[in-house]
Amino acid sequence: MQIKKASKKTAIGLLVLGQIITTGALAAPREAIKKFSEVRPIKQELTKFNGEIKLFLNKNGNKERIDQKMQDGLRVVNGRTCIGVRDLVNAIEGAEVEWDGTNKIVDITYNGKSISYPLNKPVMWDGDKMVTIDVPAQVDPSIERTFLPIRNIAETLGFKVDWNQKTKEVTLTPGAGTTTQTTQQPTQQTTTKANTNTENLSWVTASGQKIPKRDELPSEPGVYYSPKKDSNFYVYQSDVTNNSDGSVTYFKGTPLEFTTQPKFKYVKKSPEWDGFNLFGPSGNDPRVGLAAFQEGHPVYDKWKAKEIKMDKEIYGIPGLYRYIEPSFSASFMPHDLFEEYKHRRIDNNLIKQIPTKLKMDKNSEDIKYLLDDIENIDKFQTKWYDYTGVLDAHINGIGNLPNVCNILLNSVNGYYITTDGYLISALECEKYKDKTIDKVINSSSDFSYIVDIPDVNIGEWISKIKYSEGTCAINSRSANLHK
Repeated sequence: MQIKKASKKTAIGLLVLGQIITTGALAAPREAIKKFSEVRPIKQELTKFNGEIKLFLNKNGNKERIDQKMQDGLRVVNGRTCIGVRDLVNAIEGAEVEWDGTNKIVDITYNGKSISYPLNKPVMWDGDKMVTIDVPAQVDPSIERTFLPIRNIAETLGFKVDWNQKTKEVTLTPGAGTTTQTTQQPTQQTTTKANTNTENLSWVTASGQKIPKRDELPSEPGVYYSPKKDSNFYVYQSDVTNNSDGSVTYFKGTPLEFTTQPKFKYVKKSPEWDGFNLFGPSGNDPRVGLAAFQEGHPVYDKWKAKEIKMDKEIYGIPGLYRYIEPSFSASFMPHDLFEEYKHRRIDNNLIKQIPTKLKMDKNSEDIKYLLDDIENIDKFQTKWYDYTGVLDAHINGIGNLPNVCNILLNSVNGYYITTDGYLISALECEKYKDKTIDKVINSSSDFSYIVDIPDVNIGEWISKIKYSEGTCAINSRSANLHK
């Protein structure tokens, strides 16, 4: 059976899995079909939406309620509210849909724009490229209808999506939206596009939290914005998009959008390398970007489960992203790792050369603290290690306040050694925007370790969070907002 774009209702009526063998002219070009075939399907639980939500379509300034006319209802997948393709297209005048049964692709055309979604694959085709999405098109087998995340499909078609947390209302306004900020795939490093003209706008995150206007932010020292007086501005699982390269994007499509570096590649055992140079480039170090101690390592997995359990007991807030991905505690280092990599010990006499071999601001209190540790290294019996290829030190957050900036690394964020031989404190990044981080150091009274990482330009990462330079610490559990 074939279907062409004869009428919207005819096409929608046939959008049932298994009913259509082939289609006529597809919205998805051959390139899209080929790219889709290279992507593995994923499994995500699709559940019915419990609760009340009102869905409006803004037509020429008049809000028309459309959820009462929907036949298939709403669904929830990975924290995202999803709408049936048939119901959405029925509500949008001029939209057309096709089902490619051979390749299992939903094609939608509206206002001269064509987009395509393969079933159960976390990608879509937008214009001339494939981009990643966190929730793929899925079929509810009980009614044989296809569902897509409301925000993704609406914004991609050019609608502005407004969410009113108080009244539980979603309003779609045609011609007022911007294309969803998605990550092109395949990619080696995820990038984000800066939002503009955000000074006087209010935004709502996927979890329904309001990102306020700039003039609504507090300016008192130590006071940060929170949606309620008794709560923080949390990062929920629904506010985070897991990208195919292992990076994550916080608050996609808002002024707070920030994408981390991809995680380091997991290896069962870090390879050996005799070219480690504490005071200069380590050459083509094969360990850079690798990590033995992360997901898959039995001790790490046990620690992570314990941290998640503790978080739930302490915070007790369902849906927090930190439950899924806790921040690695720099003070925690299992004994068996010391035993496995004890040959990585750095000679104390080499560490004692840091104050003279590296340039630094010796008036900095943080630097003074580290220099005191080095001066008393024999007295304190501190041990230093090269843990490159053992620990994952990718950037997973960033903060910026006046005169204070901290690039947050997954496992170590105490001090940085730059490519031009400077030693700086992580809390003083703002002063060194022209520097590029070569190695990171975590110092403690018992042991310290150094990790050679892929070079990171400080200025480039600081610039990834704007919001008029008024955000602080978007990382794992919360985002602190301040003028």
